Amino acid sequence: MSLVDLRSPEATSRELCGGKGAELARLMGDSLPVPDGFVVTTDAFSWFVETQGLTPCRTELRTVDSERSAVLAEQLRRRIAGADFPASLERDILQKLADFDQGRQGDSLWAVRSSAIAEDTDSASFAGQYDTMLGVRAGEVTGAILHTWGSMFSERAVRYRRERGATEDRMAVVVQLLLRPDTAGVCFTVDPVSGDDRIVINANYGLGESVVGGHAAPDTYVVDPHSFTPMSHVTGNKKTQVVAGEHGVETIDVPADMQRTLCLAPDQVADIAKLAAAVHALHGKPVDIEWAYENGRLFLLQARSITSSSAASVQPPPGWTPANNTPIDARYPLYSNGNISEVMPGCVSPLSWDHTGRLIEHAFRSQLESLGAIDRAQDGPKVLGFFFHRPYVNVSLLLEAAARTPGMTPDTVLEEFVGKPETTTPAVTATDFLPHRLPRLWRVVREVLAHARALPARIEACGRTSEADAARCTARWLAEASDETLLDQVRMSDELGIPSVVHVWASTLASVAFTQLRRRTALWLGDQDGALASELVTGIENLPSAEPALELHALSEKIAQSSELASVFRSEAGDWAVLEALRRDPLYADFEEFL
Repeated sequence: MSLVDLRSPEATSRELCGGKGAELARLMGDSLPVPDGFVVTTDAFSWFVETQGLTPCRTELRTVDSERSAVLAEQLRRRIAGADFPASLERDILQKLADFDQGRQGDSLWAVRSSAIAEDTDSASFAGQYDTMLGVRAGEVTGAILHTWGSMFSERAVRYRRERGATEDRMAVVVQLLLRPDTAGVCFTVDPVSGDDRIVINANYGLGESVVGGHAAPDTYVVDPHSFTPMSHVTGNKKTQVVAGEHGVETIDVPADMQRTLCLAPDQVADIAKLAAAVHALHGKPVDIEWAYENGRLFLLQARSITSSSAASVQPPPGWTPANNTPIDARYPLYSNGNISEVMPGCVSPLSWDHTGRLIEHAFRSQLESLGAIDRAQDGPKVLGFFFHRPYVNVSLLLEAAARTPGMTPDTVLEEFVGKPETTTPAVTATDFLPHRLPRLWRVVREVLAHARALPARIEACGRTSEADAARCTARWLAEASDETLLDQVRMSDELGIPSVVHVWASTLASVAFTQLRRRTALWLGDQDGALASELVTGIENLPSAEPALELHALSEKIAQSSELASVFRSEAGDWAVLEALRRDPLYADFEEFL
C-alpha cells in the first residue's frame, strides 16, 4: 500500500504512516480540524530504496561507527536526490493531488512533511531533524518527497537517532493542502520552561514557520487550563511573517501598524487553548500543537507529546542543582538577568558572588528601605538571586516595591527587565494624596531631594577614597600585608558599601531625569518614540559605556562616504564578502582600530 488518505482507518498505523501521519489520522478520526491530505507510506519508501539498490548501504549504516556512518549517509542522500521518481507512484500522487484540488482552480499549494516511524514519540520528538517543504506546487511534489526521504540520512538526523538508540529508519511522507492562514503558531498545554500548569500560546501573522523557526518574536499568551480565560499576554515585536505566495513560501515584512498589535482576539485565544486541551486529553499527557486560523476557521496542523524534562516537571538528578542557588519565595517568583548580566557577565564564582553580590544587594536594599518601598528585615526576600552561578534580579519584589511607593511606577521595572507593558501606570495617582498615603509620599520626596543634593559631594568623596586605596595598595603593601588586613579590605561593611549605594542613587536620579526629558520632548516636540531624547544625551562626554556606539557611528559615516563600500554594505552580500571589501579599502585601518 503506497498511498493512504488521512481519513482512512489504515492511516492510524505508525508502522505504515509514520509518527506524524498516524497522529494526524488519529486526530482527524476524533473529529478535530486537521487539513485534508494523504500519506506516501513507509511501504513506498522501502520499495523505492530496494529498487534503487540502496538496501546494502542502508543496512551497513545501522551498524557502523560514527565516522563511517557520515560517509554512508552522504552517499544515500546523494543517490536519493539524483534518482528518478517511480513513474507509477508519481501518476497515483498526481491523481490524489487533483482530487484534493477540486474546486480550488488549480492554484493549491502543498505541505510535504516527514513522518518517520520513530518521529513524534514520547521519548524523542525528532523536531527539526527531518525536512518539511511548504508552498510546493503540484508538479514539484514528487521532488519534495525525494528531498524529504533524503533528509532521513542527513548527518544530524543519523547522529540524533544514534544518540537515542533509535534504529528504525523507515519514513512516510504526509502531503496536505497548505493553508494560507491569517495567524498561526504553537500552543503548549503546560509551561514549556517551568512545567507549571498553564497553557502557553505563541502566535504571529501568516504561516507558523516564523514562530516554529524563531524568525520573529511572537505574541505570547498565558491561559488558565481550566476556565480557558487569558491570564496574561506579551506583545511580540512581529517584524516579519512567512506567507504562501504565487511562487511558494516567502518572508515579508509585517506592516508597521500591526507589529505591536496583538494578532489574536480573546475568543481565538480561548479556542486554541480548548483545542490543545482536547489533544492533551486524547494523549493523556502534556502536548504541544501547531495551529492556524484561515478565514476565521481554526485548524490543527500537528501535535506531539512534550518531551522536555522541565515541561514534564522532572526533578533534576541529585547534585545537579548547585547548593548555593537562591531559594525561591513563592510570593516573588519572577527573576531576570537583564542589565545585571552586563555588570557580571557569564558564570560568577562563589567568591565573587560573596563579595560583589553582597555589595549590590546592600545598595538596592539601602535605597528601597530608605524610600519605604520594602521593610527593614534581616530575613526578608532578597533583591538578588543566584541560580546556576549566574546573577539575577528579583523582578517580582521590585514590582511590589514600585506599586507601594508613591512616585514610582511598575512600568519602569518592566521596561528595564521584561519589556514595555501594554498599558501604562502613572507614577503619581490621586490615591497618593489620600491621608493614609501622604506620609509615604512626603518620605519619598524628602529622600530623593536629600540624595540629589548630597550626591555631588558623595561622588567626590568616593573618588578620593578610591584614589587613596589605589595609592595604598601597592605591590609591596599587598605582599607584606597580613591575611587579616587583606580580608578587612573586602569584608562587607556599611563603609565598603558606600560607593555601591552612591552608584544606585546616581543611576536612579539619572533615570528619573531622562524619563522627564522624554516626557518633555514628547509633549513639546512630538518625540513619541524617544529618539530625539536619546540623541540629546548621546553627546555626553566621559561616558565609557557610550564610547563604542559613538565610535561605531563615526565609522559608519566614513563608510557611507565611500561609494564602493556603501554599495557592498547595502547589498545582500555575506559577511565574508563585506569583510574582504573592507580589507581592500584604506578604511580597514580605522576598522581595526575600532576593534
